[in-house]
Amino acid sequence: SGGLALPVGPVADGPIKRGVDLATTVEYAFDRPQGLWLRGALDVIQYSTTKGLSGPGYAYTLSLNNTATSVVGDLGYRQPLGRVAPYVFVGGGGSYLSSSRLDVQQNGQTQSIGDGSRLVPVVRGGLGLEYRLYRSNVIIYAELTGTLLPEQRVEGERVAFLLPLLGVKFPLF
Repeated sequence: SGGLALPVGPVADGPIKRGVDLATTVEYAFDRPQGLWLRGALDVIQYSTTKGLSGPGYAYTLSLNNTATSVVGDLGYRQPLGRVAPYVFVGGGGSYLSSSRLDVQQNGQTQSIGDGSRLVPVVRGGLGLEYRLYRSNVIIYAELTGTLLPEQRVEGERVAFLLPLLGVKFPLF
């Protein structure tokens, strides 16, 4: 599945710009088509941040590219209503943040910009809607996921995204 990565909170569309989200999942349903399910997901969010740098006689605006590659587990519940099935889920895991880090020296002073790469926790939750195609096992779904990287901060604020996703499911049995 794929969609946009929309930053939320005080830093949205300021120092954090919208990006792209791609995800792949494996889901196990305890009692398909309704009830509880577990899924594992590999989720990649690419986004950019901007940072101003100024001093006597200079002013720069730098743009840094960032990638958050997350491995998460979700627990969800779906309730079918005919061929349509709304669902909710919560989950968490770990995210490897790959970010540029620049150390700029000007007039004998060093300013560090960006965080470099590191492993951080990720928390998420969301809701979605599945639609089973007529006379088929193919399921089309739309999902809205809220993702929080609680240890990643930009200008002192936590980094969070809303991820509207569209995708296709192919039940194996």
